[in-house]
Amino acid sequence: MQFIFDAKFYLYFLPAALLPLILHLLYRKKYKTIYFSNMRILSLASAKFAFKLKIYNLIQLIIRTLAALTLILYFARPALWLENTGAYNYNNYYVYIDNSPPSLFTLGDKSEFETAKNKFLDFKSGECKDH
Repeated sequence: MQFIFDAKFYLYFLPAALLPLILHLLYRKKYKTIYFSNMRILSLASAKFAFKLKIYNLIQLIIRTLAALTLILYFARPALWLENTGAYNYNNYYVYIDNSPPSLFTLGDKSEFETAKNKFLDFKSGECKDH
């Protein structure tokens, strides 16, 4: 079993996944300390707030970086090559047909469920004329 990419060109964009990190480092706010009277109460409150803000910014940075990485890998179309069968393992399609009570109502001689099932089987066999 081998992991391959069908569109390898998009892997050249992997360094672009670091773009959120670069922007985060460039636009960090630099605070200037100004002392004034009765600073003790404000410093206690600001320490807790600063810690929460740092954690929030770090989580935001991680999510943005993972989103960029996920998009790049999605466009590269990863697939598993099964060596014993000589086939790709990403062409699995799953079709869900609703068989809840409203779809069991009849239209003419067949129910909506039977009609949808027959249309899917026709599509699968290549006999479908309407898209």
